[in-house]
Amino acid sequence: MGMMACMQLMGAENQDVVTCGVSTQVLDLVRGVPVSRMAVTLWLECGNSWTQISEGITDAGGYCTNLLRMNEVVAGRYKMHFEVKKYFTLGLHDTFYPFIEVTFDVSDPVEQYHVPLLLSPFGYMVYRGR
Repeated sequence: MGMMACMQLMGAENQDVVTCGVSTQVLDLVRGVPVSRMAVTLWLECGNSWTQISEGITDAGGYCTNLLRMNEVVAGRYKMHFEVKKYFTLGLHDTFYPFIEVTFDVSDPVEQYHVPLLLSPFGYMVYRGR
């Protein structure tokens, strides 16, 4: 992604938009519950480096819907960073993953990009949801 698109994203105007552009939900597959209070950061590839563009915390339902609004999404390569170790440490469980990063491409900025994370201490799965 070029620097122009990065500048466009950084300068996006805040508008009241009901629908989110980039979101996630984290579910604990072992306990069968949503993961609340997990830190999630969103990064955008700008040239040869990554720029953090957003951060959030999952809610009681495991959702983090405030990462990017529809009017803030630009085409490019994104990376979602999940702070996994803290969640498992608080629950007194070991985990193989200190963090998980999911990289994905946005080709159509008008679409929604929902990236759920299904999590266990020693494995995970992600997919593009709707």
